[in-house]
Amino acid sequence: MANQDILPPEILQNIFSYLATYQPTLHSCTLVSNSWYKSSVAFLYNSPAIDGKNFDGFVKAICPSVNAHVRVNGLAALVRKLDMSLLVHNGSKSLTARLLGRVKGNLEEFVAPQASFAYA
Repeated sequence: MANQDILPPEILQNIFSYLATYQPTLHSCTLVSNSWYKSSVAFLYNSPAIDGKNFDGFVKAICPSVNAHVRVNGLAALVRKLDMSLLVHNGSKSLTARLLGRVKGNLEEFVAPQASFAYA
């Protein structure tokens, strides 16, 4: 048994709950071991910090396939709060619609992305 696996999952989850707003740190925790991943991934995806840099990667993690029945993963069920206010959409909204379709089952709070308008 590795040293990081000595703590029971309940203790790890308690520790990770204090890191809920530190997404890069939580991401690092998911990479330590399988037990750390299982204990920290829910906190990482509970209220993800989404911006223009990580939006595509987040969508690919939640919606790995265009077809809803293909490669459905459990990450979408972990998202409770989705704040997309840092995004500005000015083109196709299909990725956003696909993302919302996947997370809508457990979503408790949603903040829509900004919309940009242009004159023709």
